[in-house]
Amino acid sequence: MKLVNYFLSSKNSFGLLKNDNIFDIPSALELSIHSLEDYIMMDCKPEIKLEQLLDSEPIKSESVILTAPIQHPRRVICVGKNYVDHALEVVSIKTEHAIPKSPIYFCKTPNFITTDKDSIELSKLPTSKLDYEVELGVVIGKKGINIPLSKAQDYILGLVLANDFSARDLQSDHQQWFKGKNLDGFCPIAPELKLFSPNDSLNFNITCSVNGEIRQSGFTKDLIFPIPYLISNLSMGMTLLPGDIILTGTPSGVAHGNKNLPYLKTGDKVVSYAKGIGSMTIYIK
Repeated sequence: MKLVNYFLSSKNSFGLLKNDNIFDIPSALELSIHSLEDYIMMDCKPEIKLEQLLDSEPIKSESVILTAPIQHPRRVICVGKNYVDHALEVVSIKTEHAIPKSPIYFCKTPNFITTDKDSIELSKLPTSKLDYEVELGVVIGKKGINIPLSKAQDYILGLVLANDFSARDLQSDHQQWFKGKNLDGFCPIAPELKLFSPNDSLNFNITCSVNGEIRQSGFTKDLIFPIPYLISNLSMGMTLLPGDIILTGTPSGVAHGNKNLPYLKTGDKVVSYAKGIGSMTIYIK
């Protein structure tokens, strides 16, 4: 089941996306909130009953504007070098070991979250080495601290597709990742939030193409630090909250470290995709 935020006739709301139809959740459940973000952050979320929603009148998805499922997350926590092949291709982005011995965490600022069909204004940014990084994102659904590994999947509300755009020259110039990861437009999140149950698979093929050429393709089963481990490890002494997003890492195929792959330029079209999760196109202007 997928949930979306949408904008229609000067009204924000959220609903169930099914076969290009949207079934409005606030009206069906008589809720006073009007964003998926507010629903996610509620302490006691009312259960979304599929049968109840499908009895309501649907809205055609083509008639609405879809927005990011969470537009103002409390935190976007990222994991660097979490696929072996990617860790080896970007060895010049220094860490103590080529293959991390522990997860490398950093944050993307939660302002300027964008989504499908949005753009990055490269001409206004202080970089000549704009790079792409498709990632699977995990949305935390309930508060937790010191979460046992065996219980980690119970804290996943849903999955999203994202792209961790990066200014590689700024990463090198500043000798850390924050500035190069947080320019305007650098955290697009696809509109669909795929709800998750603890017994669901966490293996997805995520891809990124530039102007129709597949640059990245990887399976999340190949993560160095799997998703349940990341949730448990992050929560040690640090409370995870509903609406927190964890970007779990990117597969190989980025421009940085590959002489035959150019950095992004004005006019490029970047498409991120994961079957069963969603897709997202970002334009470079």
